[in-house]
Amino acid sequence: MDEPDRRLLAIVCADIAGYSRLMSEDEDGTFARLRSLLADVVTPSAARHHGRIVKTMGDGFLAEFGSAIQAVGFAVEVQRRCKEMGSPLCFRIGIHAGDVIWTNGDVFGDGVNIAARLQEVAEPGGILVSRHVRDHARDRFPFEEAGERRLKNISRPVRTFRVAGQPRPRRHSPPARLLKGRALPIGLAMVLLLVTGLAAFFLSGPFPWRQEPQGGRPTIAVLPFANRSGDPEQDYFSDGLTENVLTALARFPHLFVVSRNSTFSYKGKVIDLTEVGRTLGVRYALEGSVQKAGDQIRVSAQLSDTRGGAQIWAERYDRPLQEIFAIQDEIAERIAARLGATIQRAEVAAGLRKPTTDLTAYDYYLRGRSLRQTNRRDKAIEARTLFEKAVELDPLFAPAIAELAFSDYREVALRWDPPSREKVLERGLSYAERALAAEPSLPLAHMVMGDLLLRRLSHDEAIRWARRAVELNPSEAEYHAGLANILTFAGQVEEAVSLMRRAFVLDPLHPPNYDMYLARALLLDRRFDEALPHLRDCARRAPDYWPCHLFSAVAYAHLGRAAEARSAIEDLRRNSTVRSIGGFLGTGEYLPGPHRDLIQEGLANAGLPMD
Repeated sequence: MDEPDRRLLAIVCADIAGYSRLMSEDEDGTFARLRSLLADVVTPSAARHHGRIVKTMGDGFLAEFGSAIQAVGFAVEVQRRCKEMGSPLCFRIGIHAGDVIWTNGDVFGDGVNIAARLQEVAEPGGILVSRHVRDHARDRFPFEEAGERRLKNISRPVRTFRVAGQPRPRRHSPPARLLKGRALPIGLAMVLLLVTGLAAFFLSGPFPWRQEPQGGRPTIAVLPFANRSGDPEQDYFSDGLTENVLTALARFPHLFVVSRNSTFSYKGKVIDLTEVGRTLGVRYALEGSVQKAGDQIRVSAQLSDTRGGAQIWAERYDRPLQEIFAIQDEIAERIAARLGATIQRAEVAAGLRKPTTDLTAYDYYLRGRSLRQTNRRDKAIEARTLFEKAVELDPLFAPAIAELAFSDYREVALRWDPPSREKVLERGLSYAERALAAEPSLPLAHMVMGDLLLRRLSHDEAIRWARRAVELNPSEAEYHAGLANILTFAGQVEEAVSLMRRAFVLDPLHPPNYDMYLARALLLDRRFDEALPHLRDCARRAPDYWPCHLFSAVAYAHLGRAAEARSAIEDLRRNSTVRSIGGFLGTGEYLPGPHRDLIQEGLANAGLPMD
């Protein structure tokens, strides 16, 4: 096994003090001010001090520098600029210098964790550093002792110092000492604690961290139920139960339920409920376990308050496997009742409709769902095969039929087989109609119908179907993002930006394509500098997702950054079948007008041929 790439770096971790309160008072204004601060102050300052913003996360960011002096200089400049601007947003910053693991542009290890913990105990507007940083930067910046601290999940005490003022005048210093024939490194990197071990998959894109109710609704995260069967191959079953309970709760209008993508990032991790509450912005968390043995099943579930971890409700179910649907219904109903939801029986019945009576079909469906969260074609084909088996056993199994329609939409959208486009579209529309006939209130069926009608160039009708999906399940980020995607094609980019911001709230650990959706809407609104960080994050997390390369080329071209635009075009060619402007725009999804013209001009300037 290859040794990990270890580096000495300066790690900077920052977040906004009192962000939850500010968001509750003025969500749109606070979000806009944060985006402006990151674009106008943080990113340019990092470049001036020869550092790199590794990622933005919620109300914070993570950056790395080659030296402690550069890292502290950057932090001092950011805090000074915030005060000069009179911004109501105020950073808390922690800095540590040490050994980190560097992989695919991201950083991990104790060096990162210490910086994150220092940030948590820093004062609003202040900068708290470790002794390593103070020792390297003491000749350039004034520091004052802040005491030895025991930081959460850090085994040894850390001696801390506050940055006490502006940099001192430079003095000539002797050459770096040599150690074993090499210059002694003085740098390190900066980083933000990846939420409960999410590691390389933890994503970018600002999203608010809140623990307050959404519009008065209790907020809840359904964490992945643990598989206690002793067989890892049964994970799909516990995942499926988790997802169905989550979906059932999301139908209750008096609950705000965080999306699957964010909660499933905690799968297999040691859960710290306080961390979950802070990161996902929820007051309550549901945990559970599933043990499947033969035709029997045991499900344990407990609901806890993330502010202190107090258990509110717990239950264990020992039932025949055939009663799996009744169990998930019962869990959802009891939680909703416990949290004070007043739900009409008709809504409950619609929200908890059993998907099928055939457990083998249900098993195939769960296996397919466990594979469908990907843009890899081989996995998508495998998932499709499982959905087909489910529908063969139960021809009225609406969720599985809708998944078949979604797989056809994805094939068309990602242009996996352009010559088959029309045939696949026809097949997808047929599946969507079948799913709606079997279950008229199924949100996914409405969403995928809108997606497919967009590709049929019926923009107004596509928007109507997608809006209905959001109405049916307002807690599902996927439907907000899907509607935003359709609106962007139709030229309604302002609403698309608003919907994507809502999707980021619903799904703080959103998938990479969400960054592309938001970036594209910003780009078409000529906000190129705002779009680029999202495009870069999308490309870093999903390098084979070609739309992020295409729109990076457009953004760079309009900013006059010709070399970077050409490089993005090369990435596009490596990862897609798109070879010309006509080939991309010729399908007609982008309506004629200034937005389509902007894309065409950008691609032409980036070097993509017209035909």
